[in-house]
Amino acid sequence: MKAKRTTQLIATIGLALALLISAGCGDGADEEPVAVVGATPGATATSTTPQPSVTTTATATATPTAAPDANASVVGTVTYRERIALSPGAVVTVQLRDTSLMDVASELIAEQVITNPGQVPISFEVYYNKDDINPRNTYSIQARITESDGRLAFINDTAYDVITRGNPTRVDMVLVIVQPPPDPTGEWSEENSRQYVEEEVEVIGAEVVEYHPEVIILVAHFQSTVENCVRRGSQSFEISGSDIYATITLTVPPPTPWAIDCDAERVVVEEVIRFGDALTPGQTYRVFVNGTETTTFTVPLADTQ
Repeated sequence: MKAKRTTQLIATIGLALALLISAGCGDGADEEPVAVVGATPGATATSTTPQPSVTTTATATATPTAAPDANASVVGTVTYRERIALSPGAVVTVQLRDTSLMDVASELIAEQVITNPGQVPISFEVYYNKDDINPRNTYSIQARITESDGRLAFINDTAYDVITRGNPTRVDMVLVIVQPPPDPTGEWSEENSRQYVEEEVEVIGAEVVEYHPEVIILVAHFQSTVENCVRRGSQSFEISGSDIYATITLTVPPPTPWAIDCDAERVVVEEVIRFGDALTPGQTYRVFVNGTETTTFTVPLADTQ
């Protein structure tokens, strides 16, 4: 059943794209912009029901005029796993469709077009009229991202059912890549774009937070909050005389010509390093984390603990 739904979804999207390209010029006088909840500042969006469409271009998506009687909405987010930045001219199109019938094109119920969406996750809110919904039918949210150069960059390949039959009115969609950006290096592939590599964190400092029953230090370092930019890495230490050399890493995507700037949004996080019984009582140690000297401490003698 899921395979049939997926096949139908892909066929429906292809038909919708063809219809949008061939659509004539509509009046557009009734179009009413609607604010997008949580959208990137500066982005514009229009939530619509299927009325006559306006003329399309090679890099823009047709936007049906807004219905003044819309009284409900489906909300959610659109994202993808690839670490690829969207251009300022990208367009996100989110559609609510009746997908009840397996062998015919799905009916467009409502649509939202978001221009200049910023970077993922991108919030959407598609408004519709409750009178257009048959409780016995199945409705799905579909999305696509068209880049400024006209490429169909991302699309959903599975159905996200909403509204009826116990389905939600909020969905968080994960799209799949269709056409990657041009790669001047010739090194990009879908496989290597998902391969994360270890990278040492940028250390700010460290302090001892406990001396017994074992010495524990807390290391502060920067970590990106940009989605898909970081995963947990590893931690290790070795002792050389009175020096402790610790290493803390995160796993990050490999660099690409179009990569999202992971350092654009960072926070300070803290990580615990435990030394167990590896230290000598009465010994003073210097601690280096990722090559940076962070703190010095003396391990208490056993009879003073």
